[in-house]
Amino acid sequence: MYWLAQFVHTQLFVTLVSLPILIGWGLPISLLGMIGNLVFAPVLTSYLFLATLIFFCELVHLPNGMLITLLGWLTALLRMVLAWDVSNWSLHLARPHPLVLLLILTAALAIIQCRGLNTIGKRIAALSTLLLVSMGYLISRVPQRAEHIELPYQKRTLHVLHANGKSLLIDTGALAQSEASPAWLEYTALPELAKRFGSTAIDAVITTRPSSRIFAALAHLCRITHVDTIYLPCWEGSLSKNGWRMFFDLQRAAQETNTRIVRLGTKPVHHILANTTDIQVTSTAKRTRSVDITYPNYRICGTVNDIQIAIC
Repeated sequence: MYWLAQFVHTQLFVTLVSLPILIGWGLPISLLGMIGNLVFAPVLTSYLFLATLIFFCELVHLPNGMLITLLGWLTALLRMVLAWDVSNWSLHLARPHPLVLLLILTAALAIIQCRGLNTIGKRIAALSTLLLVSMGYLISRVPQRAEHIELPYQKRTLHVLHANGKSLLIDTGALAQSEASPAWLEYTALPELAKRFGSTAIDAVITTRPSSRIFAALAHLCRITHVDTIYLPCWEGSLSKNGWRMFFDLQRAAQETNTRIVRLGTKPVHHILANTTDIQVTSTAKRTRSVDITYPNYRICGTVNDIQIAIC
């Protein structure tokens, strides 16, 4: 069983070293990482071994039908496992002070180098204790105070309100600026939410402009994180062919992920994010025309920690 102890020892050290890096970049931490490596390392080794045998059998013209059949079964098994939804086993942690992350890394290196921990069992116990203490501290750091932050994107800003573990995104046209908006949401906006709040779940998205680019960005957002509600403005006229295609794709994504789509009209809409955060969306008399459609302008106002905000 020495190989198992060596494996656990290595995985604990790698987990502790990678922990500050993942948190610093706003990336999720897999709770099944160690089990996955233990189970699938032999499977991947077998896969590569079979593929190599088949290659060399082809070179020397030896029969390899049985090997190909085994490789097909192994491939089907891997595809079935990879299709499982393991998103619930991923954990985002809010970024603490950089000194805390540096302390975790330094402590892990000190345990490996400590002469007093001269057996693998002692080092496993020390690394396990450090990992449990670190995770316990990081998980307990849940932001309690409601916040309003701004994420600049090109020439505009995406507003984020966060309270009680929930985030509200307000888009007044930022996502309509570029076709790269889906990638910006996935690789910049969501990691920033993870670093600040320890979660990428979104309670609601309010967008005040109908656009094919915004529809595409919101559809992608629904598929990569939990979005409870999307508020879309009503419009008059007909969208372009691409606009309708992106809108129907957003509807499909919402159905697949159980996301509500609420249409904004002329009546005020209230969205209560928490006891300290109440957002109201009201239409103004002014209307905007874009290509073949017209839609109302909206004013978004509310209270965050007794501070009044207004977004047009």
